[in-house]
Amino acid sequence: MSFGLLVLAFSTVVNPARVRLALRNGGDDTIAYSHVLAGVMLVFGATVLVAAFADTLTAALHVSPETFALSAAAVIAVLATRTVVFPNYRDLPRLRGWRAALIPAAIPLLFTPALFMLTIAAASLESTGEAVGAAAVAFLLVAVGVLTSRRTPWTVAVSTSARLIALGAVVAAVAIAFEAIYNV
Repeated sequence: MSFGLLVLAFSTVVNPARVRLALRNGGDDTIAYSHVLAGVMLVFGATVLVAAFADTLTAALHVSPETFALSAAAVIAVLATRTVVFPNYRDLPRLRGWRAALIPAAIPLLFTPALFMLTIAAASLESTGEAVGAAAVAFLLVAVGVLTSRRTPWTVAVSTSARLIALGAVVAAVAIAFEAIYNV
């Protein structure tokens, strides 16, 4: 996979617009920006850890990196298609205070099965450094999106953006699948 494809895949899987939609719940249940940024740092750390052990995980599963990339592409495509149809999160579980950085900011908002699978596939097919670098760009986009967002009534525009980004994830999943098939 090229680094550009990795950046596209990671950026669309974390979907900054969908994160922004989750922040727009309003009222007393709004997730604080600082909690989301702390969640971004937690998930980036988890992504680095998963990338470091990607080869060990694929070896333990007795799966080739290409086969794992095919399964990752399927997971990404299914979850992205779901986001295209339903871009809003339903009721997210919420912890109070700084624990909100873990739930809902880190889990389930940012650390998804698609991110987990993509991280393993990218690190096992390419290098840990490339996977971590692409994830860093994606999480930087989420952080910038959170910091620059304002409370505006443009929910339709943000929802449409989340859907378009999810379509980009489907395209990235297809590209990953074709590349994995080609490499076999």
